[in-house]
Amino acid sequence: MREVTIVVVTHNMFQATRVSDQAAVFLLGFLSGNDRFGELGTTATVFRSPDGLRMKEHVTGHVG
Repeated sequence: MREVTIVVVTHNMFQATRVSDQAAVFLLGFLSGNDRFGELGTTATVFRSPDGLRMKEHVTGHVG
């Protein structure tokens, strides 16, 4: 079986968890250099048990 990579860009975290195996999250200001890259890893890890406090607040809906 051949694997295919598809990149989906969304602000909807629920959609991202439904359609992906891997996830990368960029936090506000990342492109301007003011903030850091959010998280990168399996979708389950990124959205259920992220490493950083800011990511935890973001994915649980406390900020953002």
